[in-house]
Amino acid sequence: MKNAAKSSLTSMASEISHHYSKEENKEGIRRLVESVMLPRLKGGIQHKEEGRFFDFLHVLIAFGQKSASVHGTFKEVDKLLTPEIVEGLQDLQVHLRTRAMNK
Repeated sequence: MKNAAKSSLTSMASEISHHYSKEENKEGIRRLVESVMLPRLKGGIQHKEEGRFFDFLHVLIAFGQKSASVHGTFKEVDKLLTPEIVEGLQDLQVHLRTRAMNK
């Protein structure tokens, strides 16, 4: 995922939360999140390419931090994932790949 797309999705999290808090078409926003955003984020997280996986994980964390009130999934993500945990996962992945290559 390119940086522009990643930053756009991250800023979209703020916009969704902003409009949701202003009572503007809450049901429409919730449907958008459930039918478009969550399936796309889920697909990105299941991506086999490591870079895309971590990019989508960072976007999901941004949604968890900024849009937790919009959907229950984001509330859970906000509790479970932090940027420090993701960095630890990346370090672990690099370590495991290095070990595998050295064998």
